[in-house]
Amino acid sequence: MSRWQVALLLISVALPSSLTTAAAAEDVVATKQPRFRIPYHSDPAELQRLDAREIQLFVSTDRGQNWRLTQSVAPTAGRFAYEAPADGEYWFAVRTLDGSNRLHPQTPGMTPGLKVLVDTRAPDLTVSLERAGSQVRLTWRATDASLEPSSLKLEFRQPGFDDWQPVNVVAQDAGQTSWTAPSTGLVVVRGTIADRAGNVGSGNTELRIGEAGYAPLPANPDLEGPIAERYPADESLSTPFRMAADPGQGVPGRFASDAGQIPEIKARPPVEAAAGAPEEAASRKIVNTKAFNLGYQVDEVGPSGVGAVDFFITEDDGQKWFRYGSDPDLKSPVRIDVPREGTYGFQVRAKSGVGLAPEPPRPGEKPAVTVVVDQTPPVATLKPPAQTAGKQSPVVQFRWAVEDANPLKAKAIGLEYAASSNGPWTPIASELDDTGAYDWETTSIPAAKLFVRLVAKDAAGNIGHAMTAEPVVVDLTRPTARITEVDVEPIK
Repeated sequence: MSRWQVALLLISVALPSSLTTAAAAEDVVATKQPRFRIPYHSDPAELQRLDAREIQLFVSTDRGQNWRLTQSVAPTAGRFAYEAPADGEYWFAVRTLDGSNRLHPQTPGMTPGLKVLVDTRAPDLTVSLERAGSQVRLTWRATDASLEPSSLKLEFRQPGFDDWQPVNVVAQDAGQTSWTAPSTGLVVVRGTIADRAGNVGSGNTELRIGEAGYAPLPANPDLEGPIAERYPADESLSTPFRMAADPGQGVPGRFASDAGQIPEIKARPPVEAAAGAPEEAASRKIVNTKAFNLGYQVDEVGPSGVGAVDFFITEDDGQKWFRYGSDPDLKSPVRIDVPREGTYGFQVRAKSGVGLAPEPPRPGEKPAVTVVVDQTPPVATLKPPAQTAGKQSPVVQFRWAVEDANPLKAKAIGLEYAASSNGPWTPIASELDDTGAYDWETTSIPAAKLFVRLVAKDAAGNIGHAMTAEPVVVDLTRPTARITEVDVEPIK
């Protein structure tokens, strides 16, 4: 495949007066190819009506502050071929020039239909090793304009291991972890990380450990294997973002800070339980964000105060535990970031000012709190509605099915109708339980043909929709018949 054959996004010219894209305008497509094609579709009848002369492509390199015409093609060309002069973010908009030299749509300003991030540079990944008592400490940091932290892969090799072994850490752009050092020999670490454009950066380092100065293993080591820990020099956390509706446009349009909306989950440090007392079941919380706060409380603080509050994380219900990090200000709550959807368990340990602390969680110990990160909307299926006779008036029967990784809450289903597939939508029923069936008894409807939409909300707050593909003919009329005459034909 040549570099000219990279089609990034389909620009749809359904009507020259209303140019749109197949994806939301805020979606930025990343590519490492400076040359790419931008296909578009057009309505031949509409172009003929306007006597369209050409389709024009405008580009902005300063995020919409200034626009310039970069290409013009015949309406039948079907695509633009663009070459970016340098790395950066490029915004594109399309206009149609009609036979009277007027541009369509005739709206003030330009609205980007496509945003492309051209990134030809690989991420910079630096890794370093150092001795820390009886352990080896690995530190890494990655930088890039469009870094994909979840792609981080770290491996190590040392005496006692014939092959490369994974370094189990929470994938992030910078961090630190440690594990038990061998008595002698060479420890080697290698790593890779990618950006959104698909460029891959790599780094490696090694540390030779000799006999001199080797410290024996502690009597009670923290944990076996690498322990994930946030990089100390990178305690400042980026503000979380969510998609927000742009007032006046009615569609998702811009990113808005949502720092005040991060869910908070309560957790408490472990306490000594009385002999024979039943173990308290871990609390469970389902959220639809990868950033959340853990609230905690430290009890029985002595005269030395609190020296540290450490958090531990597991992805397999406590079979393996890793150290996530410490709360730098020792004040609840602490911000937690996880790399992907999944189920995460947490434990917290408080250390006194003189260093006294409970042991870290051991393999098999259950989490104090479990957080399920679910960002996938429910998959809903709406069957074609059926009509039947009711006691007082005709009844429209709705039947549906909803699938989701986590059970839906009570009253999580809604039904709506509209004369158009674009709305506006009017509720038929709301806060229904997911029984899979609802009978709508009604005496009046605004139109004979209606689109019907099912709305399903899962336990995390994700919303899924299912809509009838074609408008449903709703006929509430009960035909009546009567005999008007008796006509007897002569018998021949």
